Amino acid sequence: MQKSTAKSCTGTHWTDLLRTAISIRENRLSSVTLLRRLGNHSRKNRLYRAFRELGRAVRTITLSRYLSDPDLREQITQVTNRNESFHTSATGSST
Repeated sequence: MQKSTAKSCTGTHWTDLLRTAISIRENRLSSVTLLRRLGNHSRKNRLYRAFRELGRAVRTITLSRYLSDPDLREQITQVTNRNESFHTSATGSST
């Protein structure tokens, strides 16, 4: 999707995105139900496309922060190593 299309997609559906997020937070809509609804013919669903573009923007921002912030990289490396160490000791394997 092109930049202008992505911007208009999330901009046009911003209120729908917020309404959906609030419904999940207030337990009026389960995330499982939302995923099931968006999974059916999702490429044609405008809300699905808006969430997809929002997710791409968040991923890009997160990746930019990771690349530009050595402290964040160190913190992520420590947590990853801790989890891998736990998993290795819990399963008894070294792979």
